[in-house]
Formats: sequence, structure tokens, C-alpha cells
Amino acid sequence: MSAWLHIITNPIYFVVCLIVGFVGRKRRTGFFGWFIFSVLLTPLLMLFVLDVGGEKKKPRLEDDDEPLAKPAR
Repeated sequence: MSAWLHIITNPIYFVVCLIVGFVGRKRRTGFFGWFIFSVLLTPLLMLFVLDVGGEKKKPRLEDDDEPLAKPAR
């Protein structure tokens, strides 16, 4: 390949990997985990995994069986 093609495509690849990290920042692995995975594998594969994996579930207060404890006076 031409040297100019590498100069152009490497920063684009890095930016797409940053986007994958940003999209996965609220997941269990976090920004840096998704960024490293996308650099090592491919950003398109990691975007697919993020899309298929769904959102991280947030804990809800309604799921608790016991009511919240009241502070002692």
C-alpha cells in the first residue's frame, strides 16, 4: 500500500476506536476496555457486540424486598 494511504487510514481507525470506547463507556468494561478491544480486534466488530449486547441494567429501588431503613434519632 501507499504510504499516504497509511497516513490517512491510521488516524481514522484510531478515531473510530475512540467512538467505540465512547459508546461503551457506561458498560461493565468501560471506555478503556472497549477502546482496547476495538484496537486489538476491529471497531466494526466491537460496535456489533455493543449493539447486540444491550444496555447495562441499572439497579432499581422497586426490586428491593425490604423498605429503606430510616435513620435513628
